[in-house]
Amino acid sequence: MEEVRTSWMPKYVPPASCVLYLLGQDDAQSTAIRDRSGNKNNGAIGGALWKQNSKGLWGLDFDGGTDTVIISTDASLDPVTNGSIEFWFRANTINRNDVESVGDALYYIGAIYFAIFFGATNNAIRVFRYDGTAFHHSGNTAVTTGIFYYVVVTWGVAGIINYLNGASDGGDSTAGIHTGTGRAHNMGNSAARNIGFDGEMYLVRTHNIALSATQVLGHYNQERHLFGV
Repeated sequence: MEEVRTSWMPKYVPPASCVLYLLGQDDAQSTAIRDRSGNKNNGAIGGALWKQNSKGLWGLDFDGGTDTVIISTDASLDPVTNGSIEFWFRANTINRNDVESVGDALYYIGAIYFAIFFGATNNAIRVFRYDGTAFHHSGNTAVTTGIFYYVVVTWGVAGIINYLNGASDGGDSTAGIHTGTGRAHNMGNSAARNIGFDGEMYLVRTHNIALSATQVLGHYNQERHLFGV
């Protein structure tokens, strides 16, 4: 059984594929967010503040400046040929002023390595990958401020696929992620540049498989009530 949710709060039995699960906790004084995957990939909170949404779920609020969460390098987090990143977010502002034509960093692996940003032209979710050659891919749907969104990015034999609110939002069948070791993960900011996200993030997860479209839609439908979607 992959997941068990029996109440309005998430009840999660992590599958073996889940190498990072940052649920959040009811502790506004904590300087770390605990990994519930069993891999002990706890995140060090730098400036971000705990925030509880209207449904009682705790997440982190980033200020758009230097706020970040850093998950230190671990073999379980090293990018592999197939993988997924999923999370919920709500932006207060959206900025697009970086030299790479991308905006605020939502999730970042390594230094200029793999990132999820806001797009440069249409506010869609944009994926950036660098393994000697830069690759950019933007989703098709613009996001806006003040609304919760569920984002999943997968990579594998089908290339990179963007999902927004449980549905495919574009992809590139020719692109994947460059595997490697010693890559720290960052939430809400980048490791290489100060491209801070201004808003809230919840239920951040990383998998070492490419989630299927059915799995993505299932997660969205199981969790959307937590965000009034």
